[in-house]
Amino acid sequence: MVIYGKGASTNIDLDIRFFRRYPREISVTPRINERSFNARTVDYSLIGVGIFIDDPDVSLNKGDLLDLCIEELDLHEEVRAAWVHKTPSGLRVGIQRIGQLSGHFGLYPVSDILIGLQRTSKEGILEVRYRSLTEKLFLRNGNIVFAESNYEKDRLGDVLLKSGKINRKQYAKADEMQRKSGGHYAAILVHMGYVKPPDILHAVGLQAKRVIKRLFLMKDAEFEFIEGPFLLKDAITLKLSISDMVYRELKKNADVELLESYLLDSVVFFSSNPLNLFKGIHFSAFDRTVISCVDGSRRIRDIIHLTASEGHIKPLKTIYALLEARFLKINEKNGTPPVIDTGKITETPVIEEDVKFKGPAAGSGFDLARFEENSAMAQQKFRYGKTAFWDKNFDAAARSFAAAIQLDASVPDYHYFHGCALLSLGNTKKAVQALTRADELNPMNADILAELGHAYQKLDFPLRARAYFDKARKLDPSNKRAVGGNQIPDKNKKR
Repeated sequence: MVIYGKGASTNIDLDIRFFRRYPREISVTPRINERSFNARTVDYSLIGVGIFIDDPDVSLNKGDLLDLCIEELDLHEEVRAAWVHKTPSGLRVGIQRIGQLSGHFGLYPVSDILIGLQRTSKEGILEVRYRSLTEKLFLRNGNIVFAESNYEKDRLGDVLLKSGKINRKQYAKADEMQRKSGGHYAAILVHMGYVKPPDILHAVGLQAKRVIKRLFLMKDAEFEFIEGPFLLKDAITLKLSISDMVYRELKKNADVELLESYLLDSVVFFSSNPLNLFKGIHFSAFDRTVISCVDGSRRIRDIIHLTASEGHIKPLKTIYALLEARFLKINEKNGTPPVIDTGKITETPVIEEDVKFKGPAAGSGFDLARFEENSAMAQQKFRYGKTAFWDKNFDAAARSFAAAIQLDASVPDYHYFHGCALLSLGNTKKAVQALTRADELNPMNADILAELGHAYQKLDFPLRARAYFDKARKLDPSNKRAVGGNQIPDKNKKR
């Protein structure tokens, strides 16, 4: 966090306090009125940088413009001094970006971007580019109202076709009408009587959630937030809570090894405003149990011990997600934790969809606690399956992966390894089905595309196999499976 110092202005743009800051020291040379000065960064965030200028006599005031070039942060633009504090040895300066917010996920994790946009009630379009994929999230008041993707299997018509809401004849007719009229696809479907608004709402919500899930798989994607009003002509819009979706993705992709290796003896407490931070989260019964154990004095190790009946992985995933979402903090300086009523936190309602329409899921009795339990069981089955797979016990591996998919069909790795095991067993047609589903959930993945190539090669479809191999090599020229050979997929390679 930036050290503001005594006398430093704290009445600055609220955005600065709502986007996560990352400590990092880099030597920089800002230009002020055509003069360059030696400085170093203290930390950075999506919307600004904290720097220290080594010369206390530099003439710089709040609101002044600077030219700043930081290669390591991919930052090359004119910026503004949000606050300036003079010390005997130099100037502490809070720098604020004044252009469109942009960068890549390697510097700014997607969870931090989405949380920051929600907390600041931003309106605009978050555009994410990953190789040939382009994903767009449309936000109003920090909530997602619409999503777009150029991934063909995520088009609204394809989602409705796959869910059985429209048939292929209706799909083709609506597609033709859209090309002729230029109208919105959803409005055309409703106008032609093929579907009802609740069906569209459910499909649009599913489309948005699939886009967000995929963003968490794009580790090196570039992004830009185009702030300002936008027009969605004839679109049926949503009001999806970013917080709940981000929390679930963080928990699903939790780095439990990090907590186990370095943070078990760390004391955790609530951030200063958790009630305002995550109003949209629907906590499971187990989440509530973990939260109730946080009292500002207990270590992560203690919390795991208190929830030992569920094993140690499940509480670690919950704690990791709460920390990454800035709901909890690690007490690094033995500070006094804020007094928080945990009952109010866990009673916070979830906002899933706009009240104008109720999708098919409304009132269906969805059991979130059971979903969380199934997810944990699926991960256990998957671990068993991988152990059997690397031991070349493909029959046992295939059964374990199938069991994991039965419990949670949303994880691409479950389908990928299931397909690999089936391929090794000679069940090629079912392997193609499993690998195709993995490709739908995690497109532009060289490993999945390479295995599809081998599967079609075994089915004696050489042209289709070659197309998949070419796609895989284009994404990853070093992929061994894509350039040939029948070796088992690399045990240590992450997808």
